[in-house]
Amino acid sequence: MDDDVKTNRDRDMVMESSIGRIRMERSLGSNETAWIWTGKEVLQKGTSNLEVCVKTSSGNPNADCHAFGIIRFEVEGESDGFASSGLWLSLTTIACFLGFAFKGFNADPPIPLPILIALLIMALLMLPVGFSVSNLNTEAQLNDNARLIDAELKSSGAEFTTLSELMGDANVLAIGAIAPGSESAQDQANELELLLGQREDVAVVQIVIGNGSMMSDVDAYRSSINSSWPIVLDYNQEFVSTSPTGNADSLVLVDSSMHVTWSQSPTGGAKAMNDASVGIEGGGPSSLMP
Repeated sequence: MDDDVKTNRDRDMVMESSIGRIRMERSLGSNETAWIWTGKEVLQKGTSNLEVCVKTSSGNPNADCHAFGIIRFEVEGESDGFASSGLWLSLTTIACFLGFAFKGFNADPPIPLPILIALLIMALLMLPVGFSVSNLNTEAQLNDNARLIDAELKSSGAEFTTLSELMGDANVLAIGAIAPGSESAQDQANELELLLGQREDVAVVQIVIGNGSMMSDVDAYRSSINSSWPIVLDYNQEFVSTSPTGNADSLVLVDSSMHVTWSQSPTGGAKAMNDASVGIEGGGPSSLMP
């Protein structure tokens, strides 16, 4: 959407709506409550609108909206980095070859021509490698099997715990990451309950994530889910900073070395988690333990 356009009535431009989505409520304190809808669509890059239309039972029935609001936001694309890896690795490869060749020709005796030709071919074969790796960037590059830090998580007003403490003697820690007011929370809880019924070597925790998440969100989930496992707060966003799923609803399996061995967003099935857990226990492809 262009910066000078306030709104767009073209329904084809709507990326997602609340129709068919579950409305959740979030307590903000001071007797204030927020309505929350969560979406699953990947938003397009660029400037977009979050448009809110509210109708009341006592308002004019012929009016489309009795209260209308717009929140303008921008979806940024992935960073291209501050330097092209393909360009710089190619330049350094060529520079190294030219420097070696110059010194080789001036040596006594000079380096044989067949060796220089072989080195040139090797240098040319290395050029595509530079274009296949990520650009140089100041942001952390996390792969699917990233190693999580032993994040400090808030369990109550002044009490904290860590991922290692939550895992205990279990072989696998199943983590459900949920944003405040997410409708994925109950879906995750149902699948985690099934997983616990299938395995005895799994520990489970759900972590409330997000920049504005609070202990009141944790308390709300504890009341609504009524689970047998702890629900804690990612207090300083230590968990999401090293999780490959980032700041999104997800299910994550972690082995005893704190490596992510399986993940899926926004939720996943108990069977898939059980299959991945079997791989961890047997040292299979899902396990990164030595």
